[in-house]
Amino acid sequence: MFNGASRITDIRANAPRTKRLARGALSRYFKTFVSDAECYLTPKMHICDRHHFSLGAWVEAFADQIIDTNSLLVHVDSHDDLGHAPDVPLPQLLLRSPKDLRSAELARDGRNFVRALSNTKADPESSFIVPALAMGLFDRMIHVYEGKYAQKGGRVHLQIEDVAGKKYFTGSWVRLDDARKEGLPWKRTNMNSFRSAIEGFEGQSVLDLDLDYFNFASGNLQLAVREFCENVMLPLKPNFMTIALSRKYSFYDLSEQPRMIKNLLDFCFKNRILVD
Repeated sequence: MFNGASRITDIRANAPRTKRLARGALSRYFKTFVSDAECYLTPKMHICDRHHFSLGAWVEAFADQIIDTNSLLVHVDSHDDLGHAPDVPLPQLLLRSPKDLRSAELARDGRNFVRALSNTKADPESSFIVPALAMGLFDRMIHVYEGKYAQKGGRVHLQIEDVAGKKYFTGSWVRLDDARKEGLPWKRTNMNSFRSAIEGFEGQSVLDLDLDYFNFASGNLQLAVREFCENVMLPLKPNFMTIALSRKYSFYDLSEQPRMIKNLLDFCFKNRILVD
């Protein structure tokens, strides 16, 4: 386990590579749980409580050549998390093309930005996707969501302003049907329609799961996790995955979360997803 100040590259090098060790890491994570803790369950599967810590893991995965630029982000969450933190300046390194920046320096700047987000006046846990889009880590996004707006989409409008020599995000997302606006495409679907949403997709992808997504299934959480694995994880076969507990926003029995993740881990090892 580590916190934001730890050397994440050392942790990744020693990340569990077998189901037994991964389960052990999961058990230790929950046994010593604090809200800003993180750990790797496998070298390609990161877990945290506060969702914006996922951004640091994405940057690290890029620096370690696990993912490339212009990947697909599949964001499974009861929120779209497309907000921004206008009071947090962007590191200069993150504004450059990251193609030639696969280094500890890039990972460090990503982690420092995550720590700055933790202190933003905005909501950090809804302000971490737009920076990743601006960096070029992702060029499109699918939001998997179970709700009445599940078939809608939009575009993320990125705008960066220079204030006293520092770069800040301003702007917001707009509806997809407003073709006059520039931005990066995203669409919203639900679990049962996900296969059709990625039909024909062959590129790299990152799966970002917030456990508050399962608020819709509080009556049978473990069944919902199994259906998620079969309908989203299996057809996507992501290159990297981040999991956020989001205990503050998960409105079911939180004691179910270790078992939920254990079942997800078992599925991954059985199907050789995120473990090679």
